Amino acid sequence: MPRGEITIARQKIKEAKLAGSTALDLSALELTTEDLRDLMPKIKEIPNLTDLNLDENKLTSLPAEIGNLTELHILNLDFNKLKTLSPVIGKLTKLHTLNLANNGLTILPSEIRKLILLSYFSLDNNELTELPPEMGNLSKLGYLSLAGNQLGVVPESLTNLAGSIGLMFLTDNPLTLETMTWLGANFSDDVLQVNMAAHDQAQDPETVLGALYGEDS
Repeated sequence: MPRGEITIARQKIKEAKLAGSTALDLSALELTTEDLRDLMPKIKEIPNLTDLNLDENKLTSLPAEIGNLTELHILNLDFNKLKTLSPVIGKLTKLHTLNLANNGLTILPSEIRKLILLSYFSLDNNELTELPPEMGNLSKLGYLSLAGNQLGVVPESLTNLAGSIGLMFLTDNPLTLETMTWLGANFSDDVLQVNMAAHDQAQDPETVLGALYGEDS
């Protein structure tokens, strides 16, 4: 990472700490995994950090140290270069919003089951060929987007989400006819969205969850 961008990242961390901010925006700084690992000790010094934005960087994996940010409610990793998701994600048990869209993920770890407070989960435009059955443990999930992946089937455990899910996008996946029939039998048309225009209008977590639950997330 160019020296100027390192300086910007450190300055943003310092400012957030001094201001007592609960949010830290480190987007579009070309951070690599090693850069983020080096910055983690300073990030950890921000008291009450609940919102971390790391979108538009060059992360290929998550450093283990991110598991120390146990108060996080919102984690944005949109537009990075993630191929795998570290099991360390399971330590962030207070997350309610997780954006992993526009990466290169091919599989999710079973530790995803520990994110039991998750209500917004975006996995658009990855390379997922399967979902772990543990996805069915996310009983508070209101919004799930899997558009633009390589899914042919989905785990039957997704029916566990029927009581909470308000919107689920599976557009642009090579779903089998049997899977599409099964989805249609278990989820209403209002929940199972196949309209990309509707998908494009449903990207902001606060707007989405506010519409689903009648209040801000």
